[in-house]
Amino acid sequence: MAEGAAAAQGASRAWYMLALRVCAEAQDAGAEALRAAGAAGVEMVDREHLAPPPDLGPDEVELRAYFPSAVSPEQARAAAGAWVERVRALFPGLGASAPRLEAVREEDWTESWRAHFHPVRLGRFFVHPGWIEADPSAPWALRIDPGLAFGTGLHPTTRLCLLGLDRLLAQGRAASVLDVGCGTGILALGAARAGVPRVLAVDNDPEACRVALENLVLNGLTGRVEVRAGEIHAVEGRFAVVLANILSGVLMAQAAALCARLEPGGALLLSGLLAEERDEVRQAFLAVGARVQDERLDDGWALLQVGLQAP
Repeated sequence: MAEGAAAAQGASRAWYMLALRVCAEAQDAGAEALRAAGAAGVEMVDREHLAPPPDLGPDEVELRAYFPSAVSPEQARAAAGAWVERVRALFPGLGASAPRLEAVREEDWTESWRAHFHPVRLGRFFVHPGWIEADPSAPWALRIDPGLAFGTGLHPTTRLCLLGLDRLLAQGRAASVLDVGCGTGILALGAARAGVPRVLAVDNDPEACRVALENLVLNGLTGRVEVRAGEIHAVEGRFAVVLANILSGVLMAQAAALCARLEPGGALLLSGLLAEERDEVRQAFLAVGARVQDERLDDGWALLQVGLQAP
């Protein structure tokens, strides 16, 4: 899952990359720590990457954080080192290497994107960067250009959500869609591209909302999705489909609020959780009167489709 701001156009500027190896279980927490330290983007490189480091272990992920020169290397290294020490103290089984620094140039980004970012077909959805034409056989094309930290494809949780949405659309169950924690807006974009008449995307990060609005313009979907900064508690009404691709702890904490936004007979797609977390998440939703309708796995990640219990 690679995230980051788009590289600026124009003259070449100085950047550097801080690389840190962690166990797969620690990759999301590590990426968040690096972004908090000022990284413009973080790439997660595992052995499925097109060009992984030859000595990368089977359960290792290399986090590559890209910093502008305005953030000093000493500051970035100190922040990463502090996070490594916290990981070692709290999770003795989740090792992390000492960070290393490499200089990079902004002018290198475009070729890197083209080498590593490829289109993905997911049911009737086709996700592609701007330099690759949409597949004419796919009904719903979505243009998502990689950010500063390019990726090799969609994260498993995003794949699970788009495939789950495709299944619900095939069943005629998506007259309205709420995307909670929308990020780049890809799930809301998918719903709008498929013709869902009412789509609302919500994120508590204003920067995510800005990127989602930019992606609406890129895809010619301006006005088809309402993008709102804020929490789910501020959302009014109910929806036929609620999409929540967020961390498992947040899913469990917001179980009641998420179910309260779901229409009777609707479907709530929960992702962002590891396969081993699904029982705990399931119990949290059972406790607020929901039931699990379906369960899917992809590369160690899980999706639960949840509905409301009959009264």
